Amino acid sequence: MKNILPAVLILAIVGTPAVADEVKLQSGAVLRGIVKEDPAQPKKLRIEVGVGTVWVDRAEVLSIEEGRTPLHEYDERFAKIRDSVNAKDFLDLAEWCRENGITRSVKGLMEKALRFDAENETARRSLGYEKHQGKWLKGEELYAAKGLVNFEGRWVTVAERELVIQRRLEARERAETAR
Repeated sequence: MKNILPAVLILAIVGTPAVADEVKLQSGAVLRGIVKEDPAQPKKLRIEVGVGTVWVDRAEVLSIEEGRTPLHEYDERFAKIRDSVNAKDFLDLAEWCRENGITRSVKGLMEKALRFDAENETARRSLGYEKHQGKWLKGEELYAAKGLVNFEGRWVTVAERELVIQRRLEARERAETAR
């Protein structure tokens, strides 16, 4: 725990406004986020920050001062649109999340937007899709559609693969001739 604590503290503090639940630790460090109780982890304290979740041993906690963060506002905004069937509601909230450093929520909101508007370009591009010959594709499917092949862990053209293979064969032949 002590080895990862400095990195976790940086993640918890960076980009977090001064008004938040403030957790003071015995080490002198201060974490800001939303403190949540987890009955399954009674000896741990769970703190939600914009980029994820931080867990701290309760024995290390000196004090907790309640405050307000963009995460609180996110929860309120999401509660208002939770049952919406309008893709724009989720796109708008995703943009708000980006602007307020709540990056962990963006992907889920974009996926939810696609449920209601499967052709939405903003959501598709945010999730890594690219339109190729009229179809939204991503990852291996996109590379294959572009005519690329996976060769030794990289996506290359067939010509590039053949060139590498040819050069290797020529190098072997030269090496054998030299012997």
